[in-house]
Amino acid sequence: MKKLTIILPLFIQSYSIGQTPDVDPHYKLIWSDEFDGTEINDDIWQTKDWVDHNAGNEYFYSPETSKPSITLADNVEVSGGTLKLHFKRETVICGTDYNAEWGYEVNNLENDYYCTFEQAYGIPYEFSGAQVQTKPAYQNSYGYYEARVRMPYKFGVHNAFWTFRGTGETGNAAEIDIFETVGRIANPDIIKTNVHLDYCDDDSDPTGFALDRTKDDHFCGSTGYGDLCAGIPTRDYNACTSNYEEWHVYGLELTPSHIIWYIDGVPVRYLVNPGVHSNMWVRFGIVSDPNYYSTDPTNFNVIHEVDYFRFYELDMDCATEINVCSFWFGGHDNKVKDRIEIGNGACSNIQPIGSSIILRAKEEVIINGNFEVPLGAELYMDANNCY
Repeated sequence: MKKLTIILPLFIQSYSIGQTPDVDPHYKLIWSDEFDGTEINDDIWQTKDWVDHNAGNEYFYSPETSKPSITLADNVEVSGGTLKLHFKRETVICGTDYNAEWGYEVNNLENDYYCTFEQAYGIPYEFSGAQVQTKPAYQNSYGYYEARVRMPYKFGVHNAFWTFRGTGETGNAAEIDIFETVGRIANPDIIKTNVHLDYCDDDSDPTGFALDRTKDDHFCGSTGYGDLCAGIPTRDYNACTSNYEEWHVYGLELTPSHIIWYIDGVPVRYLVNPGVHSNMWVRFGIVSDPNYYSTDPTNFNVIHEVDYFRFYELDMDCATEINVCSFWFGGHDNKVKDRIEIGNGACSNIQPIGSSIILRAKEEVIINGNFEVPLGAELYMDANNCY
């Protein structure tokens, strides 16, 4: 037996297993889409029509736009229990009506908006992509975001599962890339994870990013700490999977204090929350990776496929304290408490039930006396603000 004889408030993180909803009973499912029907659920999702993802200027040439609703069946499909987002090589000309993405006026060449490239240069798009985004009623903040996805690996194709501040303004932009793949990286095992807090206009940097931003992103474990034009650092990290063309489960735990990324239930990155506290929409998309599509311009008919999306929150009862010997005998209802104290007096030799012990509290978790954790078991404690 290993013994813990600590009499201190603790915050301990364990990373050999993940504290995902599959293993942590504190989580409760808030909403989900299993994509079991024959069309997209328009109560939850909206298609992002005519989106030119990278603004289509001379620095970020984006030769693709997301197909509009009138051709929805072509590029956004629900069948066989999955959401299928298609990326195709085809000539696309935008319609006459454009919608502003970030709240700017329609057809404003001074700002980001739909069909930017075609409007700026009068050139049709060479590819069509697809993006879907949650509607305002399905915007969330703290909790656990999870999707099971498989996606194509191909030079020039960019897959993404990400969040952004619900209203789309700059300032605490709240962009979290749960994953994105970058078509210039010759490695189908690399998944990029990023956090960006702000975007701004800067005449010295027309791309919207600082010119010295880290570019060495071709290796597992690489980090990038370049600046956005506002001087706020990006927080990039290359996680690794085993071939993202196969099915994998991608998860993100967002709390007031930290952000943890998961692949197949295993933590792959931990970050102190740098300031992401807004409600956010979720988007899945497949678009072009600027300047790299020409390395393989043929046979671009590929599919980004989503089996399900699920959003969980922690079950809270933060007005209650626990200081009981019956903790492991039904006295704990798996809700996050204000304070947890165990292992004192007659509780000194309690044998935990199961191989994983997960304690979550608002203020503190205290272990007293001879509280014993069996050899090979996992102990996870988290003190975090309730929400």
